[in-house]
Amino acid sequence: MKKGLSSEPWGNQTRAIHSGEPQRHGVAAAVGTVISRSSTFTFSSTEEMKRWAEGKSQAYIYTRYGNPTLTVAEEKIAALEGGEAAVVTASMIAG
Repeated sequence: MKKGLSSEPWGNQTRAIHSGEPQRHGVAAAVGTVISRSSTFTFSSTEEMKRWAEGKSQAYIYTRYGNPTLTVAEEKIAALEGGEAAVVTASMIAG
């Protein structure tokens, strides 16, 4: 469990806000979670695509398999529930 500025563990409110979020600093840095409104993602190179196909990359390729926004939500839920990990799905996919 991450620690705040004091020696006490983060409370639920702090975990809900900060878990899964990248460190953001500087001018014009977003305060909230950036919403990824795309169903598909690109690779930066053919080599990266090959690494993904070989299971050596965690790149996002299709929102049904994950996207940056869902990853943040999963990490927040896991932190709040005290779990190792969490999985979020669209309705009807999990059934």
